[in-house]
Amino acid sequence: MKKVVPIVCLLISASVFSQTKAVKRVPVKNITRTTAVNTTQKPKAVQTLPVIYEELPLLIPKKNNGDFGYVNQKGKFIIQPEYHIAVFFMRIAIY
Repeated sequence: MKKVVPIVCLLISASVFSQTKAVKRVPVKNITRTTAVNTTQKPKAVQTLPVIYEELPLLIPKKNNGDFGYVNQKGKFIIQPEYHIAVFFMRIAIY
């Protein structure tokens, strides 16, 4: 009797929660396909951050209106404040 109750519960739950109908597939509308034009673009130049003080990190976390962003050594936001937490970046040498 103890083994019958779990089996009955399993069968009842399987019948209640099973998907009785197949998922209806919506037909895709006829869409004209276009090919992408391959244009060779010059790679963007990497923006170098100005170094004023060697002792300070290049990007410094700063809180603005409850969100954190990163400023450079001059105080200009490089990464706009949109994060709830921010930490200092660290240089790690991998040998």
